[in-house]
Amino acid sequence: MPVFVFTAGSLGDILATAGLAAQVVKTLYDNQNLAKECEILAVELRSLQSVLLMVEFALQQYDSTPLGAPLAHFVRPEVAQCHLALKAFSNKVFACQKALSLTTIGSLWQKVVWAASDEAASLSGKISGHRLKLCTLLITLNSRVPI
Repeated sequence: MPVFVFTAGSLGDILATAGLAAQVVKTLYDNQNLAKECEILAVELRSLQSVLLMVEFALQQYDSTPLGAPLAHFVRPEVAQCHLALKAFSNKVFACQKALSLTTIGSLWQKVVWAASDEAASLSGKISGHRLKLCTLLITLNSRVPI
């Protein structure tokens, strides 16, 4: 598995994480019998996508200012942790899907209630913590009086 390397203010890295969130949400909704924990995770991931796009915009706005480097320094570990958590979860989901597709019950994938509800709840908690930190940053930037 390639290591995710976040480069400060890189649009590609933030968008890759937002895209990975979208991919997990799509996979969760492909299963028509979502567990409550998976529904909560899907909502959390859609919120994360929005926050990531706003963070990218903020990084672009402050890139050439003295605040640009500290912002990127704060954002870097939050985005990287989100990406790694999403990647680990999606790998487990796709491994389950692949294992089922190799059997005669592969057609049941659409009807399987995701068995890893505990993992979905755990991921939701992790993502929520990172999203809240990024939201706090955005709120702080918005409340800043222009000089």
